[in-house]
Amino acid sequence: MLHEKIALLFILVLVIISAHQVISTCTVGQKDAILHHCEKFIKVGRQVPKPIPILGQACCNAVNRVPREGKDINIQCIVDELTPTDREKNDETKILNLPNHCQETGTCTVEQKDAILRHCEKFVKIGRQMPKLIPIQGQACCNAVNRVPRKGKDIDIQCIVDKLTRTDREKNDENKIINLPNHCQEDALLKVRID
Repeated sequence: MLHEKIALLFILVLVIISAHQVISTCTVGQKDAILHHCEKFIKVGRQVPKPIPILGQACCNAVNRVPREGKDINIQCIVDELTPTDREKNDETKILNLPNHCQETGTCTVEQKDAILRHCEKFVKIGRQMPKLIPIQGQACCNAVNRVPRKGKDIDIQCIVDKLTRTDREKNDENKIINLPNHCQEDALLKVRID
């Protein structure tokens, strides 16, 4: 009887170990690819200006090869693979933040991003504008913004920001882009009147 319990316990331990291995499915190769291609985004220390990885470039391509847990990239799996030497050179928090810049989100298209940058150019360009320009419902900018797919009831403007290239980011202010739905979303006027 004791031998059966020990055998059963041994099998249970093997099942738990096997399940853990299935859950953490990233490889040392994937970790090494991220450390190599994302080096300038994850190194220890403060970087000014703060570099941001961009979809379609080598770093984000490496991040998007990491297995997913549900719809999210299992970046914790990469952090779990770090050696002590890796941890001395690379910031774990910055690694954990990579999917925020690299993960495909929403269902917007590059064409929608290009339309917003073209039609909203004067509202989103970098720099202070006096007087501050605000897009208006019915104009080309707001029409482009309102064509972006929604997440729930809100326009998924983050999807547009995630598709910005390095050149786009040099010319356009991400915060101004993110703020566009506050002026353009079809119920924005109603919100202003209620407030």
